Amino acid sequence: MYIIDNGNQQWTNLHRTIINLPIKLKTLYNPPITTLASLKPLCIELEELIDSESGRIRAYGARWSLSSAASADSNGVMLEMANLNQVFRMHTYLDNSYSGSADRIRFFQSGISVRALNDFLNARGYALKTSGASDGQTLAGAVSTGTHGAAFQVGAMQESVVGLHIICGKGKNYWIERETYPVVNQQFLDALGATAIRNDEIFNAALVSFGSFGVILAYAVEYDVIYNLEMYRERVSHDVAKVFMEQLFAPDLSLNSNAITTIFQGITKSPTDAHHIEVDINPHDATASFISVMYKTQDMTEVPFCNPSGVPGNESITVVGKAVSILGDVFGNWLTGVLIPQFSGTITSQIQICKPFVRLPRGKMFDPTYATGGILSIELGINHTNISSTVDVLLALNSTIPFAGVFAIRFVKQTHATLGFTKFPMTCCIELPGVGCDATYEFYNNLYPALEAAGIEFTLHWGQMNDYDTNGAAKVRSRWGDAAVNSWLAVR
Repeated sequence: MYIIDNGNQQWTNLHRTIINLPIKLKTLYNPPITTLASLKPLCIELEELIDSESGRIRAYGARWSLSSAASADSNGVMLEMANLNQVFRMHTYLDNSYSGSADRIRFFQSGISVRALNDFLNARGYALKTSGASDGQTLAGAVSTGTHGAAFQVGAMQESVVGLHIICGKGKNYWIERETYPVVNQQFLDALGATAIRNDEIFNAALVSFGSFGVILAYAVEYDVIYNLEMYRERVSHDVAKVFMEQLFAPDLSLNSNAITTIFQGITKSPTDAHHIEVDINPHDATASFISVMYKTQDMTEVPFCNPSGVPGNESITVVGKAVSILGDVFGNWLTGVLIPQFSGTITSQIQICKPFVRLPRGKMFDPTYATGGILSIELGINHTNISSTVDVLLALNSTIPFAGVFAIRFVKQTHATLGFTKFPMTCCIELPGVGCDATYEFYNNLYPALEAAGIEFTLHWGQMNDYDTNGAAKVRSRWGDAAVNSWLAVR
């Protein structure tokens, strides 16, 4: 038996946006592993379990997602996947027509954490092409919800995935990859007992499916030779930050290096090495916008943050979360009035500006993530051409409903995933982490109609809070379009 029945439990996610949900909890374990074929008994047992259950089943790893998309219904089945964290080389399992490097692809089980994945690759001289600023999720949780960093030349995490192993029930053990990008051979399929589905439309739909297509057991992920990230950061006014973001990309989406050198005078880095661009805004202080630009470099000499014990400031939800963790979950109950701007100021005061730069591997640049209850977050995806008008809407709303948090803005290349929230040619992702209080809920609930009134098209991150409790299906169709939704539903 590799699936343990833990009986009826009450389930709470990490950020406490779902509390004490009654579920049937089952934990998955690996068989004794010697080869890839050792996983086949687990696949068979999982197929039988899925067929034996009549209610909604959801797999989870780190309990990271804030949305209900990642949880079962009341009294449904939750599958704990975090023990499935093994990694396999794929040299002997690659199709003869695979065009990638056999040294830069591996089979990762879905329960491995992004932190462990970063550490695994780093120890072997490799690095993820991109990852979220958070590293607390499991690989499946991050990919299935469209988690991203600010890799404007790469895209979100799912863009590095080239194959998925997914179980949908008895006799429905599938390996899914693109027809236009074949990856595995028959020996691989035989080892897992899997049937190949080679179809671009199916693959793109399954990439970001937030647990709705079946239980994802593993991914084939491509990665890069190890690199460091060299970060430059400046504090500027809101107005200067808006001009910077407006001018950042040319109409053909090439990077406008003049926008960067206007802020970072004397910088000599090549625009082709630019990797991550982010702007963090304290909405209560017109002088407090923080522009961060990171370049990939093969210079592996580390230049640490100037305050090693401080907060790097590359992950807004962590900065907010650490503060709330210290103050306690009930902190939001009395955070009102003039205290809200003071709190946001305290948060952005922790963002380190280190001269001339910080140079670290990806796993160190993005501080190990600490999460807590008592925080909320939504994340918008908009076309980058609408960034100024969107910031104006956010700041105007903040003037009437003070927001106890920060605006974290990142630029991400368009996804291939059918329902990925980074759907625009250059998506501007605006994360809004805030303290768990009534004012934060009020801010979110008033933001959606304010954006619609301004004619600003937007999507929402599947792993964060959303407004889909009412008229959710209509809202998803409105935001992604009928063609995308119909394709995704047909594949499902």
